Amino acid sequence: MAFITKNDNETSCFLVGCFEGIERQFTDIQELSAQGYIQLLRAKRYGRWYVLKTLSEDAAGQNVYVTILRKELEVLMLMQHPGVVQTLGMEDVEGVGPAIVMEYIDGETLASLLPNMGSIPLEQRQRMASELCEALAYIHSQGIVHRDLKPENIMVTRNGNRIKVIDFGMADTDQHAVLKQPAGTLNYMSPEQAQQSSPDVRNDIYSLGLVLQDLQLGKVYRKVIARCQRPISSRYQCMEEVIADMGRIKRRRERCYLWGVGLLLAFLLAIVGMQTWRLQTMSNAMNRGETCREQALDALHREMERSQVAEHIDTLSRWDDHWPDLNQRMVDVCQFIYRYTDSLPGEFNQYERDQVREAMLDDYRQWNERIVNRMIAIKRKSDDEK
Repeated sequence: MAFITKNDNETSCFLVGCFEGIERQFTDIQELSAQGYIQLLRAKRYGRWYVLKTLSEDAAGQNVYVTILRKELEVLMLMQHPGVVQTLGMEDVEGVGPAIVMEYIDGETLASLLPNMGSIPLEQRQRMASELCEALAYIHSQGIVHRDLKPENIMVTRNGNRIKVIDFGMADTDQHAVLKQPAGTLNYMSPEQAQQSSPDVRNDIYSLGLVLQDLQLGKVYRKVIARCQRPISSRYQCMEEVIADMGRIKRRRERCYLWGVGLLLAFLLAIVGMQTWRLQTMSNAMNRGETCREQALDALHREMERSQVAEHIDTLSRWDDHWPDLNQRMVDVCQFIYRYTDSLPGEFNQYERDQVREAMLDDYRQWNERIVNRMIAIKRKSDDEK
């Protein structure tokens, strides 16, 4: 590396050689793919990777393919958009020949993601669809028709999962008259594209509908996808119409989301209010009902004593000697609880009545359990004696 000195106190560090490992020329050239007359290479310059698009060895000397490559360069240079592969120009690369120099996209094609598309979050898939629509709208705004839009020609970056449209080898404009003939990939080509030669943005829109279908965007996008695939006269006439409908769907989803959040908040506030009211009511009931519960329990105990069930069971030695109406007396005690709470003064609300009744039932259950256990023991003893 050399330095050009401007004066004694100032030094300009213009690079005229190379740093170690950072070459001015393309190095580490590797083949990415070779299909038809095109060869794609990956190469490094100044420590950064690039893609070189050049002609195969057989096609390099044929004027028609040289013209096609030049046409693609002219088309690519018309565009500068984050959703479109960036092109730096064409260079005569040593050992390769004339090649279009493009950015290297660290990612994978959408086609490779399709088998596991369901595992990608729906929100991310919808964002990818939106980015693809924006990129295609930009391409059309430059007077360009891609003519081969398909998952294989859409890259998804590893950093941020962003969409980039690639491979403009079949793209065309009204100004380019090179090999204007039917072109595209059959599975993603519109019916009329197989027969006409003039570029039409509606052909791309048809292909877009198929790609959106592959993205599994959910039921709300079915109408947009279906309209993309209608006959050409009733299809979307431009990408602005597609984006407008996609925007309406998004706004509708956002409104539904906001309404849902609002309703949820209202519901939660109502629950909090009800709980606050209930706690306050319970507190009031506890303070006011304490005396009432004590009086109710005293009345219950007197009713238990009046039934004489416990005394009878305590003195009973044989099952055959039990009172015939023993069960009825126990039922009468239980019914007393409900009569008592129903007859409480009107100043007691239903919650307070329920609290008093529950306290009485708790005592009744303990009393009833003791009696039932005693009755079971006496019955077993009588059975054993027999």
